[in-house]
Amino acid sequence: MKRITLILTILSTLIAATAYAQKIELYADATMSSCELVDQGTTLMSVHYFYTGPNSYGVRFRAPLPACWVGAIWAGDISPYPTIENSQSDWSIGFGSCLNAPVYLGNSNYFATGGALPCCEIVAMQPGGGFPFVYVDCDFNELPLTAGQNVVINPDDTCRCQNPLAVEATTWGRIKSLYR
Repeated sequence: MKRITLILTILSTLIAATAYAQKIELYADATMSSCELVDQGTTLMSVHYFYTGPNSYGVRFRAPLPACWVGAIWAGDISPYPTIENSQSDWSIGFGSCLNAPVYLGNSNYFATGGALPCCEIVAMQPGGGFPFVYVDCDFNELPLTAGQNVVINPDDTCRCQNPLAVEATTWGRIKSLYR
């Protein structure tokens, strides 16, 4: 009986940890419905950032302009919260109170020229200068963050992002046929 209780405790802890994975997620829109951008010419494009995880007071990360986005120029960041620095080097965003996820962190704007290489990705990562990739929990502890959803620029069949929305209608019969 003790062994079963221990196994159930471990499993519930693992499930809870998975359900509250603390990530910075990148999207091409402010509704978390698209993670792909197509660089087709001179235009202003945006990458939107979200924090997903347990309740938090803030985050610290960077998501620099990748070298594969040839010709693009970072034009600045916009956030509804107070920030220090910017997304290109070390972006600290404080929420002012402990918020429930998902939290919209803001966006980075880029002037694009149509020169992005296929399968170019913008990725959240540890800030420069050796600063930690963290979120601040409701007890003011700094805890590790991880990169989640990336934005793919000029995707093709080899590099689609993990879009969370279905791309075509399906039926239960079709889903069941996958497991026959």
